[in-house]
Amino acid sequence: MLFNINDYTERLTPSKGNRFFCPNCNSPKFTIHKDDNRGTCWEGGCSNEEIQNAILPPSELQELLAADREEKRKRPIPYSLSATHLNEMADSAIPDDLARLNFRSVECTHQIAQFLDWKGYKGSAGWLYTGIDPETGCDTGIGQFKPDKEFAFPDGTLAKYLTQKRAYDAACLRVPMWVWRKVGQRYGMALPDGTSIYQDSLEITNEFWRWVLDNPQLPISPAEGGKKAASLLAQGIIGISISGVDMGTTQGRGGNLVPSLKKLAVKYRPVEPFFDSDIIKKSEVKDALIGFCAALLRAGCVITIPTWDLELGKGVDDLIFTKGEKWEEFKNVESYKNWLKRLQQESAARKKNKGAEDDAKIPEENLKYGDGSDLKKEFNQQALNFLFGDKPWICADNKLYYWTGNHYKYSPDSELRPHIASYCNSFSVFKEKKGLTYPFANPASAKQVLEWAKMRLEVNPDLLNPPGLNCTNGVLRLYWETTAARLAPTPRWELTNHNPEFRYTYEPIATYNPEAVTEHCDRLMEVLSAPQQDIFLRTIAASLDLETVRKYKGRTVRALLLKGYGSNGKDTLREIVSLMYGRIGMTSATLSDFASYDEGRKFPLARTADSRVNWASENAQTARLDKIQSLKAFITGDTLSREGKGKDEEDFTPKAIAVFNCNDTPNMQGSLEAIKSRYGVLSFDKTFKVKADPTRGEIEADPRFKYDPDFLKAEVLPAFLNKVLDALVALMSDGIDYTATEAAMAAIQAENSHLFQFSQDTGLNYSPDDTLTASDIWTRLETWYQDNGTLVYETASNDKLKAVWFDQPKRGDYNVKGANQVLARIQALFPKATRTTIYSATAKKSVPALTGIGFVATRPSSDPVPTQYPPQETVIQQDFRPTRPSFSDFEKNQEILEKVEAKTEAPIENLADDFALKTVEPAKTGSGGSESLDINVSICGTGAETGAGDTETGSGGIEKPIAPPSSEMADEMRKAITNIDRSLAREVWSKVKDSPQLEALKAELEEEENLNVLLLLNTGFVKGQRVRYVGTKYTETLGGIELIVDDLRNRNGITCKKPNGYFTTDLDKEDLMKL
Repeated sequence: MLFNINDYTERLTPSKGNRFFCPNCNSPKFTIHKDDNRGTCWEGGCSNEEIQNAILPPSELQELLAADREEKRKRPIPYSLSATHLNEMADSAIPDDLARLNFRSVECTHQIAQFLDWKGYKGSAGWLYTGIDPETGCDTGIGQFKPDKEFAFPDGTLAKYLTQKRAYDAACLRVPMWVWRKVGQRYGMALPDGTSIYQDSLEITNEFWRWVLDNPQLPISPAEGGKKAASLLAQGIIGISISGVDMGTTQGRGGNLVPSLKKLAVKYRPVEPFFDSDIIKKSEVKDALIGFCAALLRAGCVITIPTWDLELGKGVDDLIFTKGEKWEEFKNVESYKNWLKRLQQESAARKKNKGAEDDAKIPEENLKYGDGSDLKKEFNQQALNFLFGDKPWICADNKLYYWTGNHYKYSPDSELRPHIASYCNSFSVFKEKKGLTYPFANPASAKQVLEWAKMRLEVNPDLLNPPGLNCTNGVLRLYWETTAARLAPTPRWELTNHNPEFRYTYEPIATYNPEAVTEHCDRLMEVLSAPQQDIFLRTIAASLDLETVRKYKGRTVRALLLKGYGSNGKDTLREIVSLMYGRIGMTSATLSDFASYDEGRKFPLARTADSRVNWASENAQTARLDKIQSLKAFITGDTLSREGKGKDEEDFTPKAIAVFNCNDTPNMQGSLEAIKSRYGVLSFDKTFKVKADPTRGEIEADPRFKYDPDFLKAEVLPAFLNKVLDALVALMSDGIDYTATEAAMAAIQAENSHLFQFSQDTGLNYSPDDTLTASDIWTRLETWYQDNGTLVYETASNDKLKAVWFDQPKRGDYNVKGANQVLARIQALFPKATRTTIYSATAKKSVPALTGIGFVATRPSSDPVPTQYPPQETVIQQDFRPTRPSFSDFEKNQEILEKVEAKTEAPIENLADDFALKTVEPAKTGSGGSESLDINVSICGTGAETGAGDTETGSGGIEKPIAPPSSEMADEMRKAITNIDRSLAREVWSKVKDSPQLEALKAELEEEENLNVLLLLNTGFVKGQRVRYVGTKYTETLGGIELIVDDLRNRNGITCKKPNGYFTTDLDKEDLMKL
């Protein structure tokens, strides 16, 4: 690093601990990072450049920069290039330093094969180059290899250059500062601030290509190969390498531009492609250039074609080497239109003079500047004018749209084909010998007209539905007013007339009325508190131009989880937002769709690529939100890929906000920081009811909100739009304050993680100056467990204390059962805390600890710790954690016990639940009340000793005596489990169900064996058995997937484990097939 703050600590003023006063803003919270030689101002957010300028005076900074520049000049060159290859570069007018930055000699055949993505390589040594991404400056790994001797393929074909397999992209070369300066001088463009000091430096700068991206007025010049591109760069021309004449597009002629060129070749960008001068002799070069230019035209570029005499050199590098500084005097530049016209005239002249077919025939779809002599070309032009000339048309993503007066409406091919076929059928041509003919009355001609129309009318899909809003009374255009360099711009808007240049593809529904009455909209928004209304409106406002919001506000906008039951207005608000975007700008990809994407099924998310708002009204709470990687990327605007039907996979950047209705508690168990940075929870606690009682959080219902769309459009939507526009201004000036969501988020976190509840109850939180050992945390956690009834210590027959644990209600929320487990679990909750060791006077050794957290506040004693409810079964070994179907329904279990005690006859499937039951008096709840709760616990989980007679439970209750173990019955039951023999299990069950042997059998079996008895008797399956889902309800998500039986949730409800480790919902046993 150029500036190392550790060299200047004596110039800093200490504040507290290891902190200093910021040299720029004087904040007392400035720290130094010794690992990367940087400093951070935690309060003022000062940049490294500001800190550097505050510490160093200008003269000293200039000296430092000069010394750094000299040091970089002395560094070893990035690539090793042999003298032979350096001479080869010199013959292409490439200076040594530019050549060394981009090209390297390679002799190892393994490296060459690896670069080419071949299994092996048996050719000569040579040189290669790779490009960098113009946005990030990172090496793409895509380039070209030139062997010293032509490579011979098995069929005898010789190749001078070898291109990587599946490497379809251009190569932007590395640029030293002197080249950047030369480009700026050629085009009269000033370099960005801070670069002038390096004007003679050979430093590689990745900012050059970012500068080119930001200035679309700068011309770019694609050329055939790395040497030609480097030769152009040395002349101050922005040369870009494409590996071959047809490698500028993804699918040859007619395809889209390759990724790097797509980023650079934007609307109105001048493009001057330097293809070799043998274009006159090689028809494939001519065709490739025409196809490449067609893609550039579709991107909106302005094209000029440079040409020169073949005698002066084949490539532009030959021309530059031959003619030196005056090389540009020998090239001719003409517009693409004139160049095409000249080619046609030359082709016609050769035909006339030679009487033979031209060896370089121009593709028919590009002969658009001729004199009309070609019949087929004339037919295509006439068909285009007749069928598509009556109004504006556009084509995007191979779909045709026509202008209606206020938007472009999609016109399916199925509607166009009959009109085209009718035109082809009626197009007649008179021939002297044959008379009237109809040469185009055939499917091929109709197909050709449709393809030609799409090619001529094609526009960039990214230009559809621009920021702003298409309204019934005009287009509400957004523009951004910049007030200061470091402040976010202020959004402004104006209503303009509908115009075909505004390519909106949805019919406007919203009406912009800045004076709209807010009465009904206010009534709808009452379902949220004022702070929550601000969050909701600002989030919706961001969708108007999310790209710009992210540019200036980063990841301010989070996904919203809307929580609440009943008629609470969520669906009406969703309908309002959908109407605002003409019902087209909103998608409804669910949480399950995102989880499916992570599993490889990308099709469900394809529709979100063009969405402004993704609002899913129905979301199953099966997958953990903090584990869905695609959802994280969608929220933060990171790249995803989509697969359309019959289309290749392609990347896209999500530009939509995310909203999910969640009636149940969302499943999330990650760290609070990770969750809070991506999600906000809005609680819809009020409901709409007829004859509402406001004291109960009720609002008087109006059926028009649900059943009258015209009412929503006329009376609610205009006022809602005004609120959204105002919210956009507030968002850009103040951001979004999510404080109002923190309580709901904390409640969700507490429901998902009992350790978070423990942290809340005990005041465990980040504390920079504190350090806690495992013993410190475990002492408090153990007490907390005992206070809320999770942990009970009983005295065994040997007078030793025995720990009895009760599971947490949430699946996967495991108890911490010792000090050796506590640090890892707490650090997962507080990831910024760091592991350390400190000396313990008690243990007389160093013990592990966490630094950065402490018990900073505690809950008042008058506020009791909440009881864990519903109580869970006793479990000693956490690995065997069956969730009994009967524990969540105490009354039903009691009825079953009464049936057993009364020796009533009942079906085996019902009585089998007794394998999980035994009624005991629980430990005190710790909630301050005198009442205790009846808890159903597994006999094999308590491990309690029993005597011959009745045993008191500790509160006057009496346990029934358990008969001595029955090893023979247990062995028979184990045999039934091993062989998955349901008949044998029922036979054993019938022998013990009405006798004390039942309890003896349960005590003899291990806990997982008891679970398997339940599964086997009730369903015919056992834990760990492989099955396949054959039902119809969940075919979309479970069809064809191999599942593993895991647990019995009710008498027929089986939960299974999916291949990704997630669990299914309860499945009927009839819907599962054994494998």
